[in-house]
Amino acid sequence: MSWERRAYLGIYDARNLIVNDEPLCCRLLAGILRRHKFANLQSADSGHAALQQVQALRPDLLLLDMQLPNLGGQEVCRQVRTQSEFVDLAILVQTATVDRNEMGDLIVAGASEFRSKPINPSKRVSRVTLHLDA
Repeated sequence: MSWERRAYLGIYDARNLIVNDEPLCCRLLAGILRRHKFANLQSADSGHAALQQVQALRPDLLLLDMQLPNLGGQEVCRQVRTQSEFVDLAILVQTATVDRNEMGDLIVAGASEFRSKPINPSKRVSRVTLHLDA
């Protein structure tokens, strides 16, 4: 998020996009963030929907699952990073797979960081806060 936008809105009004094909996971992440006062939360349920939402919403942070229908998280990350306006977008990837090669590929594709599932609520909030406050 740009310094000017952060100064005007603060991190709790930052635009957060949660991308997961499991509605329960989206609701869980949104609930965790809402309990910590984050207010501007949107979701997408596929890779293609994520790319459309990134263009429409221009999020400040993307919480991205790896396993998505029609376009995986790694490819979403790669495509988002090819657009100059999203070079600095914080992309936090969530994955159930903890494969060292996959983790390296994620970083190369442009992920800001990755976390394995299951989600630890306090760590998730601290990482979202850190990236939005940067």
